[in-house]
Amino acid sequence: LDRVEREAGLKLEIIDRQTEARLAVSGCGSLVDRDTQGVVLFDIGGGSSEIALIDLTGHRSPRLANHI
Repeated sequence: LDRVEREAGLKLEIIDRQTEARLAVSGCGSLVDRDTQGVVLFDIGGGSSEIALIDLTGHRSPRLANHI
């Protein structure tokens, strides 16, 4: 991480699984139909994969209900 910051000028931050799942939910919110009550989100990445349950009952903004 220090080398990346030194040579590229980028400061990287390692995030935990819950934060990664929350960011994925946040990024996909505009793709969800307004009448939907819940969504299962599969986030398959280069180094990890997450499955997140998005609860939309009573909320208009996506809320991470659970993740694995």
